[in-house]
Amino acid sequence: MRVLLRAVRARWRLASVLLALTLAGLGAGVVVLPWTYQGEANMVFLSSRIVAKQAGGNPYLVFASSLTVSAEVVGRRLMDDQTVQSLRKQGYTANYTVGVAPDSAGPVLSITVTGSDPRTTGTTLKALITAVNSQLETLQSGLKPDARITADVVNSTDRPLRVRKPKIQLLGELLAVALGASAGLLLLVQALADRRRATGPPAAPPRSPDVPAGEIDYEAMWLESRPGDPGHHRADDHA
Repeated sequence: MRVLLRAVRARWRLASVLLALTLAGLGAGVVVLPWTYQGEANMVFLSSRIVAKQAGGNPYLVFASSLTVSAEVVGRRLMDDQTVQSLRKQGYTANYTVGVAPDSAGPVLSITVTGSDPRTTGTTLKALITAVNSQLETLQSGLKPDARITADVVNSTDRPLRVRKPKIQLLGELLAVALGASAGLLLLVQALADRRRATGPPAAPPRSPDVPAGEIDYEAMWLESRPGDPGHHRADDHA
């Protein structure tokens, strides 16, 4: 942390530019990234009229375990890839999940639809409610009407609600990535600068005392370029 603060103080101009770019990207994300809309519905499966006769014809007084099994079967059929693709071809493109409600002990089928467009989310939810009844009719096509179980809507979302959490969570993740990348860049730049200061500029070759200042020592340059005995001396040193 201290190293990062030192890099920010030393490279405050670069840090300011990176912070401005991060904030600009965050603002663009708020505008560009779509919101998530969600619609829900719960449907209860009811016994047939023949079975309900033992309760005076009231199907809400007769909930056999077979109804829960029926609800699970219908939910699995609606989650089948062929059903999903069929709904998409009809324009119901929102994502959805259908299954037995985990918080209910009875035969309640839970439908949850999510999408970026509230209209598509709402129409997909209505299409799934209709599809539940269609699946029941298909599964019981060979039975008399009095022997068929039915499904009734317990509750349904009139208008899909905006869910803020997915977008806020995504923006938070993008912000964390941007800040991490900016910190890494600052530390890299500072490390390179520290390395350059530690090594320093290359030392100049020693000059001959016989060469006046401001003149080029051609003999020294010639001697340095010659391979051979490192103990080689100038000719005038032997004189």
